[in-house]
Amino acid sequence: MVLSDLEPSQIGEIISFKGSNGFQIRLAEMGFRSQQKIRMISKMAFNGPVQVQIRNSIISLRYDDALQIRIELDG
Repeated sequence: MVLSDLEPSQIGEIISFKGSNGFQIRLAEMGFRSQQKIRMISKMAFNGPVQVQIRNSIISLRYDDALQIRIELDG
């Protein structure tokens, strides 16, 4: 399952990242880490940006970037 599969209010746990090394470093700088809990806040229509919450931060990601983050449903 990937991050973009989460529905609003669902919580998942980050398993791994795909993409280039630079992309993975950028995610780490924003607080994305393996085994980190992540909650979907909202998803825009037509594969628009997604908003997620990690710890106390709300972050917007491009839909294509959300496809690169593998997660597992929490619970």
